[in-house]
Amino acid sequence: MDIHLNLKLNLQLQEIAKQQGREISEILIDAIAEYVERNTQEQAFRAKVENTIATHRWLLNELAER
Repeated sequence: MDIHLNLKLNLQLQEIAKQQGREISEILIDAIAEYVERNTQEQAFRAKVENTIATHRWLLNELAER
């Protein structure tokens, strides 16, 4: 995969890598992994909420009418 970063972001990553004693590629891999995990968890949470709402729609409708 080829990724092109703007100069400002590249310089910021270089500074972070220097401070942490890591390679930029390691930082990017960690950031991408965290992003994917967070989005996967959010999607699973949304699916559970939608399922719960669908399961209890009758109760929600009753409460809304009162």
